[in-house]
Formats: sequence, C-alpha cells, structure tokens
Amino acid sequence: MLDQENDDELKAFYLVVFIRCFRMDRNNVCCKQLVHACLNKKSNFYTDPLKISIEDTYKETDPYTPVLFLLSKGADPTAQVEGLCAMYKKPTPIIISMGEGQEVKAEDAIGIGKMDGRWVMLNNSHLSLD
Repeated sequence: MLDQENDDELKAFYLVVFIRCFRMDRNNVCCKQLVHACLNKKSNFYTDPLKISIEDTYKETDPYTPVLFLLSKGADPTAQVEGLCAMYKKPTPIIISMGEGQEVKAEDAIGIGKMDGRWVMLNNSHLSLD
C-alpha cells in the first residue's frame, strides 16, 4: 500500500496524464500541481518563471558559452538584445528566424560570429532540430 505522500503524487501524475489527453489548454496548471505534490511545498520556486534581465544574463556569461532563452508565447527578447549591444557598443547581432532552409544561413552566421565576435541570435530554433 502506498503511503499518503506517494498517493498524492500518484494522483497528481494521473491527473496530468488525463488532462493532457483531453484538455491541453489546462496542462500547465496540472503540471504545476504535480510539482507541488511531488516536492510537498507550497512555494512557487520551481513553477514561477524567472525574472532576470538580459543585462544580468550577459554579466554571467562568457564568449564561449551559448545562451538559450526558453520563452513563453508572445515573448521576444530581440529588442532587448539589440539594446544591450548598443549599450555595450557591440555590433548589431545577426538575427535569423529558423525554419525551412535556414540551417545553412545559421551555420554561415555562426561562422561570421566566430570570426568577428558578433552575436548570433537564432529565433524559433525548435523549428529546425537538425
């Protein structure tokens, strides 16, 4: 027999599976509930989005490590990245929106970025998994 704690976790997991089958629009809410049930916390530390500025991210990076932004619908950090380039007097970044046939352009842009230190921003990279 499962103890009460594991039983709550299992119920939350089954709810996520059920909701995902029938109501995709409610999936995020159920996933948050699952995280809370598994961690036994009322805190939203693991489920709330991070509120960090582009400038803070820049200060924590180095030239050899790519930065990956996972965005929600409607979010676009392009203007903020361009503003950051202007603030630090860097060249305008090369921005490519990924999709069909953009892989070659992206590879060329990354090569240019390596040569002259320009930033390369690949938007919608989920459309080009190769």
